Amino acid sequence: MWKSAFVLLVLFSQSIFASGFIAEMDQPLDRAFIPVGFDNDDSIEIVVTGKFRKPCLQLGIVSTEVEDSTIWVQLTAYEYEGSCSNAGAPFQQTVPLGLIQNAGIYSIKDRSSGKEIGSLIVDKASDTTAGTDSNPYASLSDAFLTWEGTTPTLVLRGLHNSTCAKFGKIEITPQKDALVVLPILKKLKKNEICDHKIAPFEMKTQVSEELPFFPFLLHVRSMGGQAISKMVYGR
Repeated sequence: MWKSAFVLLVLFSQSIFASGFIAEMDQPLDRAFIPVGFDNDDSIEIVVTGKFRKPCLQLGIVSTEVEDSTIWVQLTAYEYEGSCSNAGAPFQQTVPLGLIQNAGIYSIKDRSSGKEIGSLIVDKASDTTAGTDSNPYASLSDAFLTWEGTTPTLVLRGLHNSTCAKFGKIEITPQKDALVVLPILKKLKKNEICDHKIAPFEMKTQVSEELPFFPFLLHVRSMGGQAISKMVYGR
């Protein structure tokens, strides 16, 4: 038995050595991109950005803590052996905050530096919609922007779970540093008969609204309190 344990320990040590892992360190953050419109019954997520001091680092563990009206975000980075330039490399990381039950304004701070990197507004959900989305949203797997000339096009991809699932309207709202999209489905009619089968879809719609200044966050709500969040750095 002890021989088997010794062999496993040797193999584990060899795998760490082969990976060239040196250390885990705190990774400072520069900015948080935060959409407006979250309620205290939403699953909240934000996107943080920063810059590695050298490109041979990779993202490690992200952790959060709510302390009164402050939300602390801490990100680590893994350092590896090998030659590496001193040129910094930008990164982005989606940070799930989950449900924040107390409505209010929260300061988002980087635990590593203590710096405030953003502000989050959590509204109180309506009693008629508490615990559910205020609208029936499409179930998304991807969302992104493309350009034909100077006109941006929003592309949504996902899965409908019923033959009755059809788009009603797509609400697009530019904010200070985010483009918030609500892909709202038509509500079912009373006694409507549906065939419940999975069907993939791709929806394209031109964006007539003026975009925020680059870089900005594309934040698209999805079914079940989920969302697709991506940074857009340019076209």
